[in-house]
Formats: sequence, C-alpha cells, structure tokens
Amino acid sequence: MDHEYSLSGKVWTHHQECVPSKCEINGLDFSLLPVEVPSEYSVVPSDKDKVASLSDEDVMAVCRELSLEFRACVRLCKLHEEYGLLNVFNGGSDYEVVASDCFTCEYDNGTLVSQKKESR
Repeated sequence: MDHEYSLSGKVWTHHQECVPSKCEINGLDFSLLPVEVPSEYSVVPSDKDKVASLSDEDVMAVCRELSLEFRACVRLCKLHEEYGLLNVFNGGSDYEVVASDCFTCEYDNGTLVSQKKESR
C-alpha cells in the first residue's frame, strides 16, 4: 500500500492590498499563487514531505494564522489517499485509491467558520 498526502487551500481577501507570494506559518513555508478571480489565492505548501506529519490541529492552526495574517477568509484541506490493488479479476488488477480521508477547515479573520472530516 502506498500513501499520498496533500494540503491545499484558498485565501479570499476582503480588501485589495498586496498579498506576498510566500509566507511561513508554524515552521511551514507556503506559496500564495493568484488565481483568475481578483483577491483570491491558492495556498500551496513548499515542502510536501512535511504534510504527512501534520495533525488536524496543525492544519487548523495554520489556517487560523493565515486568516489572521491576511485578515481574510482561508480554507485548507488535508487529503490522505491510500493506494492499493482493487478489482483483481481475470489475471489483471487495478492500482487505485482504496481509502481516503479529508480534513477541511475554514477561518474568517481568525474565527472558525467550519471544520469537517470525511472518510471514503
């Protein structure tokens, strides 16, 4: 079985001030990439290897800090996918996602708006 972890998110600013292209929160470096919608940015961790060790509480802390730093609405999602053999028949097999967990949280100006954990 292989495991893949990812962390992604969005920042929606309430104002038109300049947002830096990089920031560091709780020891993690992030790139903030503008998207086509004005005042909206994608959040991408610079070191994807550290994502596996982040707990849900760590993700919430990072989301809150980003929200406070940019006085904005921030949503982060940590995804864990487990790959394995599935649908083995007639001598063939498929290597695909057999289980996944997703933790999502959202903060607006440092205030928790929502959080949820889903498993499939």
